[in-house]
Amino acid sequence: MLAILLAQALSGCEGLVAGNTRDAGVEECCLTLRCAPGQECFECMCRDSECCAALECQEDLQTCVRCACVYLEGIDGGGGGDRDDDGDGFGADGDCDDADPAVNAGAAETCNQIDDDCDGTADDGTCPGQLCCAGGCRDCCDAADCDDGDACTTDSCGADGACSHSGCGGGTPRCCPGVGCRECCSAADCSDGDACTTDSCGADGTCSHAGCGGAAPSCCPGAGCRECCNDGQCSDGDGCTVDSCTAGGTCRNERPSACGNCCVDLCEEAQDGDCATYMRGDCGDFCSALSAIQGASGCADERNEYEDCLSECDDACAADCDGEGEDLARCVGNYCVSRLGNANCQILTRSFDF
Repeated sequence: MLAILLAQALSGCEGLVAGNTRDAGVEECCLTLRCAPGQECFECMCRDSECCAALECQEDLQTCVRCACVYLEGIDGGGGGDRDDDGDGFGADGDCDDADPAVNAGAAETCNQIDDDCDGTADDGTCPGQLCCAGGCRDCCDAADCDDGDACTTDSCGADGACSHSGCGGGTPRCCPGVGCRECCSAADCSDGDACTTDSCGADGTCSHAGCGGAAPSCCPGAGCRECCNDGQCSDGDGCTVDSCTAGGTCRNERPSACGNCCVDLCEEAQDGDCATYMRGDCGDFCSALSAIQGASGCADERNEYEDCLSECDDACAADCDGEGEDLARCVGNYCVSRLGNANCQILTRSFDF
């Protein structure tokens, strides 16, 4: 039955395939509209047609109208129009996506990232006062749309498409001008209340706390880092100096004008080390005799210089003090040369081995 109908249709259309079709009542618009194979032009629109599907119209030269192949205008042999593969009634001049019937010059633009009306711009005018995002019209599509220009706020775009701005907090509670949220803006922000730490704010805005060290190694309660907190921290190991810690926390090691037993200590240390070139005999007698004539002989400076030299090192024999010892011996010798009957000079003569 179908074969009979197709044969009748083909027979009825036979005259239209070869000749001019204007006298056959074909709509003018169908002579410029390129319908896809298997479609027919009906009322200036392309639609599927079983009859036209059975024909073999010459693609790009003919179109099917009323179950007949007619030539398009402007094409050798009769025709020349725009092809409409998606059947939306718009050819190449008004359809920027001929595979989507919803896209053509007559379509309404919607927010969908597609140029629905083929004007060259997608989504234009679809979201007045808002942005067209993947999820529709929103106040923001991402955090970049929420930038308020404030370095001290964290800008974010929520799932509902609304912007939010949170201030500094947590581990970065301070707003540093021109920098943003940091742990600290200056050393004052890093104070830990401990007098024995040096508080500082790094270039990265984080705090650091350095303990006592270097020239101020001692942590003194209520005073901070000092060289010393008490006299016991100032000992220099020299029995002939008075060691003390000043109010400012610095050590002082001084030899008193009346040295006391320091002469005996140095003498015994030199004799133990076998370097007592100018301190022979009993150290107590030697030091007492030297003290007895010190004022009258004018040898106080030479004595102090010799003892200072011997006490510079932990070991008296490690110091090179022969020059100072000779100066002291010469001064005492000059005094005692005319006083050989003086008991103190007799002791010193033996000690210095004049």
